[in-house]
Amino acid sequence: MSFKNKLTRVVFFSYFPIVLVFAVVRMLGLFGLLHISNTWGYVINSALQILIIFLIPVAGFCIGNKMKPKESLKFFGYKKTSKKAIFISILIGFIVYILTVFISSFWSALIGTSGASSGGESQPIPFYVFLINLVVTAILPAICEETAHRGLLTKGLSVMGTKKAIILSSILFGLVHLNVNQVLYATLIGFILSYVALLCDSIYPAMIVHFTNNALSVIMSYSYTNKLGLDFFFTWINSCLQTNPIIAILFVITLMICLVMALRYLIKVLFHHTAMKNLSQLQKQMFIDYTRNGFFSDIPDIWQSIQDSQKVADAEQESLYQQAKLTLGQATDLEVFIATNDEKYKIDKVSLILLSCILFLGVTITFLTWLQIVWGIF
Repeated sequence: MSFKNKLTRVVFFSYFPIVLVFAVVRMLGLFGLLHISNTWGYVINSALQILIIFLIPVAGFCIGNKMKPKESLKFFGYKKTSKKAIFISILIGFIVYILTVFISSFWSALIGTSGASSGGESQPIPFYVFLINLVVTAILPAICEETAHRGLLTKGLSVMGTKKAIILSSILFGLVHLNVNQVLYATLIGFILSYVALLCDSIYPAMIVHFTNNALSVIMSYSYTNKLGLDFFFTWINSCLQTNPIIAILFVITLMICLVMALRYLIKVLFHHTAMKNLSQLQKQMFIDYTRNGFFSDIPDIWQSIQDSQKVADAEQESLYQQAKLTLGQATDLEVFIATNDEKYKIDKVSLILLSCILFLGVTITFLTWLQIVWGIF
């Protein structure tokens, strides 16, 4: 079995328990077999996040690839980033949140056309509950879900190709929520987060975007139930939709176009900043390696070899580049091996079966939640 096939098997074996456990919990809830109080709900939610979404993927990846936890986390993208990157990621999180609100509202209206009922008036939330929600809904998911999806899936499946890894990890991120209300916007958010994580070669910007988006959701919910007025913009939009729907819709469309353009610009700035910073370090390290290896003393011979065999020269250049990343701590041994491994990839039967089971569970449970929400079944 090839190295790439072994890696994808490890990834799917490590991810499958997450979907299985959450599918069982969701099914028990759908059939009314699981009744949990709010207090125990927080405890169980936190335990599932830490034990199932975080520890199982990390442990599975470590055991399957015979790697130490620190090295596995580094492969997942636990690499330091700059303060500027953190600030830009927060701005991206704000934009993602606003886009999520409009997309989820549209999606909820679409799936609710067959008779979905709205809930009653919400009760005020105590401040300590708000803090607990912030931890359970924003902090833990930002760490645990990003580790499983941007770390394990997006990085682990990169042997399939970058585009396939981003698309597949985004779809699985949407489906693992096992809720028809969340599947669309979660998939779109997953796409943005995977893209950001790969562009920055670090999982931290994606974590910050994820945290910012979820934290704003918790804050706005707290503001709405406690009538603090922080959600005035969305309240104003809703009132405009009722009084002047055409103008309001045109405004929302224009706003979303502007937000998408701003999002694209910020991601570009984030990539430029992180790439240039890493490139500067790499150039210095490669210069040191070149000098140490006597590269510059044989310039005429090297120039002739480049003319005679460009492919060999390119391979040597790539090897030095990857070695410099390894020396600087910008890459792990596994990342370097993936980058320099040119074997063709074709998914094997075991990986295909595991992926099919994961998709089947995700799609089936999501469909059942649609039946419950729209038709009141279960």
